[in-house]
Amino acid sequence: MAKFESTNPLLNVERLEARGRAIGAEQSGQALMTLKGTAQKSILLIVLCFITADLIFGHTMTQLQASMAPGMGYTVGAAIMGLIFYFAGLFVNRLAFIFAPLYAIAEGVFLGAISALFEMKYPGVVLNAVVGTIGVFLIMFVGFSMGIFKVTQKFRAIITTCVLGFFLLYLVNFVVSLFAGSGFDFMAVESSNPALSIGISVFAIIVASCTLLLDFDNIAQLHGEVPKSMEWVCGMGLLASLVWLYVELLKLLAKLQSND
Repeated sequence: MAKFESTNPLLNVERLEARGRAIGAEQSGQALMTLKGTAQKSILLIVLCFITADLIFGHTMTQLQASMAPGMGYTVGAAIMGLIFYFAGLFVNRLAFIFAPLYAIAEGVFLGAISALFEMKYPGVVLNAVVGTIGVFLIMFVGFSMGIFKVTQKFRAIITTCVLGFFLLYLVNFVVSLFAGSGFDFMAVESSNPALSIGISVFAIIVASCTLLLDFDNIAQLHGEVPKSMEWVCGMGLLASLVWLYVELLKLLAKLQSND
């Protein structure tokens, strides 16, 4: 079977297969990952994230509408805990059935809080971002399932490079904001160069959408090749891609509205 490498570290096929073989050597007769099982666990994680985000969104909106300054400390904490659970699921994947739901909850808290802040300042962007995320997911899933979208080695290399580029850009922007009080102007929602800022968001959405294709392809390749515990790992990785897509759509819609 051909080996593929995902832009999503939780869906790195070679890494997961190596871990899967190691576990399989220790435990004989272990059930293997299936597409159905992965789909069920992915849906569960997405629903858990959505419900958590909806609860936090309502709570934060109530505070904002009452002119109360919401305590946003839990938002930063949720983002940090989400990263911890994310990588714990990768490196201790036999316990992924615990880390995956915790990751989904942490992401829900984070998304619910930032969504409320965006909605308060740019009304309507949250619903449109949710609908847009669902729409892009369905288009990519149907297109991949019908063989319309092909994942080639060249395509994979291009998307991987783009993802790494965005990762470095986000990291540098974060470091600059710590020392300068704000990040790069062209990364801001209300930028003095809206054309560049919007263009970056559009490109980020395209790349995030393409990572879904890589994730679908990797899940298909892992089917029947790794232990069943990897279903939680793959579900968590797919959720991470959806979260990135949603956040980028949210930012783009806010930028467009601020420039009306």
